[in-house]
Amino acid sequence: MNGKYRILILEDVDNDAILMENELKNSGMNYELSQVASKDAFEKNIFTFSPDIILFDYSIPGYDGASALAFANI
Repeated sequence: MNGKYRILILEDVDNDAILMENELKNSGMNYELSQVASKDAFEKNIFTFSPDIILFDYSIPGYDGASALAFANI
């Protein structure tokens, strides 16, 4: 892929999201990042941000990784 990867992070714990972002920075990958912490924000960002890569928490209040994958249609 040429250009930036669009990465969407679904994580409700700020420190965990920071850890993920730090690893991405250390990777040297060219990316644009959007972080969300809720089901509604995630589902909106699937359409408005159009991510190439999704990193998500196994479970957040009222939502889980399997449901996120099903919604993203992966």
